[in-house]
Amino acid sequence: MEKTILTWLNDIQKKACLTTEWFIRLVAWAWSGKTKALISRYLYITQELWINPGNILCITFTNKAANEMKNRIRKILWEDTSNSLITTYHGFGVRFLREEIHKLNYPKSFKILDEEDQKAILREVFKELDIEYKNYTFKMVLNEIRRIKHMPTFSITKDYIKNFWINEKIDYTPSISKGIASKEFPITVINDIINWYFVKQKKNFALDFDDLLLFSLYILWTDNITREKRSKKLNYIMIDEYQDSNTHDNLLIDILSEYHKNIFVVGDPDQTIYEWRGASVWFINNFHKSHIKTETIIMAENYRSTKTILSGANSIIKNNKNRIEKDLFTKNKEWEKIIYFHWKDDSDEANRISQKIKELYSNWVKLNDIAVLFRASASSRKIEQAFIKNNISYIIYGWIRFFERKEIKDIIAYLQLLMNQDDDIAFRRIINYPGRLIWEKRLEYIEQLANKEKTSLYRVLKKYWGSKKFEGTWSISFIDTIEYFRKQIETIKISDLLDKLLQETWIMKILRQDWDEDRLENVEELISSIIAMEENYWEELALSQYLQDIALYTNLDKEEKKGSVKLMTIHQAKWLEFPYVFICDLVEWIFPNKRSIEEAKEEWLEEERRLMYVATTRAKEQLFLTNSEWFHHSSWDKIPSRFLHEIDNPLLIIEWEKESALDKNRLKNYLEKKIWIQNNGRNFLIWNNIEHHIFGKWVIEDIHYKSKTLYIKFENRNTPKAMDIATIENLITEWKITLQLDNPS
Repeated sequence: MEKTILTWLNDIQKKACLTTEWFIRLVAWAWSGKTKALISRYLYITQELWINPGNILCITFTNKAANEMKNRIRKILWEDTSNSLITTYHGFGVRFLREEIHKLNYPKSFKILDEEDQKAILREVFKELDIEYKNYTFKMVLNEIRRIKHMPTFSITKDYIKNFWINEKIDYTPSISKGIASKEFPITVINDIINWYFVKQKKNFALDFDDLLLFSLYILWTDNITREKRSKKLNYIMIDEYQDSNTHDNLLIDILSEYHKNIFVVGDPDQTIYEWRGASVWFINNFHKSHIKTETIIMAENYRSTKTILSGANSIIKNNKNRIEKDLFTKNKEWEKIIYFHWKDDSDEANRISQKIKELYSNWVKLNDIAVLFRASASSRKIEQAFIKNNISYIIYGWIRFFERKEIKDIIAYLQLLMNQDDDIAFRRIINYPGRLIWEKRLEYIEQLANKEKTSLYRVLKKYWGSKKFEGTWSISFIDTIEYFRKQIETIKISDLLDKLLQETWIMKILRQDWDEDRLENVEELISSIIAMEENYWEELALSQYLQDIALYTNLDKEEKKGSVKLMTIHQAKWLEFPYVFICDLVEWIFPNKRSIEEAKEEWLEEERRLMYVATTRAKEQLFLTNSEWFHHSSWDKIPSRFLHEIDNPLLIIEWEKESALDKNRLKNYLEKKIWIQNNGRNFLIWNNIEHHIFGKWVIEDIHYKSKTLYIKFENRNTPKAMDIATIENLITEWKITLQLDNPS
């Protein structure tokens, strides 16, 4: 068996397989065969070292990865792997707590909360405390809860579990007054929200995903017998995607490995993209320091992508300082260069992507070999519309199609009823949104009359709203609203009509009071898309025409098709690969994102760069990078992403909007590493490496847009200087160096 296992491995994989004792760090770059090495090592330990699978803990990052590993092992050994300890951190926590949580007086049937469950609890808390949306949101509170549960030292977390979850009584009295409207974020308020949330969580014996590990750690930390028993049982521990582990993950592994001290970690520091979830690149970069006698094995050969794509990925990621130095290499061919498309606006960008995909398809490229990746899911809307317009089949991973989201369907239903009084489907959807007290029995009464008189539900309500059956309802208000806006269909733009309708019906207020930012952003994106469509029509866009177009988006075949382009965020694409990859919206403030630019924190910008590295290495054969000059519905000029000019120019083929000379010139400046800065409404173009007779050459190392500060490194100075834009402008004038002003008008 040993010979069979080792014969399918290269030399580096064999070394990883045969090095079984003490601490081993396998630094494995993208598509370097690390999964094969991990599975082979597991087989080697079970078959050659005769270790029972129940004494090996193998941690993967996703349930999908764990199941795939089990299936591959099952196919080789023809043995049942359902009871093996191949699982995720949270999967281990669930299994452990089912056996041990009774020690904390919790039932084995404890409930596990997902994010929607958490939001449901928070919705109750916010209403009971009368918290206003403008001050607090679900995302804000959930982030604070996660921060509390991810304290850097477990002793703090341990006290939190002991004091609240075990010792404290269930009753809790908030200290704040209801209806607080302060713009501040006083600690007493957030404490009350969180403690009230914890009370409701505790009453239901419910644990969120963080608690699965925290409670496991608490038991292991406080119960020496359980701790020793578990540590002795696990002869070997193997961890995949180790770069995504957080503080508590590492603490759990260190406790479980106390007895045998055999840990094998596999990861790529350059793919650490979950720091917002607690992961830290520090753990893998410094594993050899935190675990004495660590042996490091480097696995850098890539078996999937072309040399061109890998060279592009390397040229980007080498700009990060906090990494293990090593370049990917491959024996694959050079193949095509990376193509960069720079177009007029976001609508044009989406249409050009569609045209390129149709061109690939006409050249026998399968649609399911193509992926379009985004930094933010909001980018999906323009791509979806362009694909439908161009009859391109697509699948969206991980989230609901834009026009199938509840808040969007609710709003579209209002427009449908305005256009057609006989639309019973639209009527049913919105009659109680917002609530108008026309519930099941009244709705049945309306339906009976409609059947009897052979008319629509809306016409029945309009005719009989004054009867006793509808006393105490808001039926007349609903009718007045529909009739009022029906009269305006022909007189105002759809975007203006919708804006007024959302205010009149209080829908926007309801969405704000629901404290869910995602829904508000989706509604804002809907209005923006309507404005873009209005600008694209030569004549006034009629509501009937708009609803016909929307029907294409809302009546899509929901079944996944094999011949479909894949749309997803980069985070969702991390474990996937595609022959052809498009990365869109490569502009500052989107990718890298707004937070990393405004705060100018090096670790945040480095994570954005790692995300770009992950995106580029998803491509096997050809990579397409896209952005546009401006947003169709706004005057905001886009600044091309810094990641574009980090790619070595010889690797790129550049295409831009031929009609605009400005596009060509600005693009040339960006790719030559000239930097645009906006100050007081003016766009400044500053060249790097300007020679000065005293200071020597100087380079702009970083830009902090929020404070309008440039960090400049002078050749004859040890550290960079922080200077505001006005100071730089004065210095350049003093040095008699021309500073070019851009005047797009």
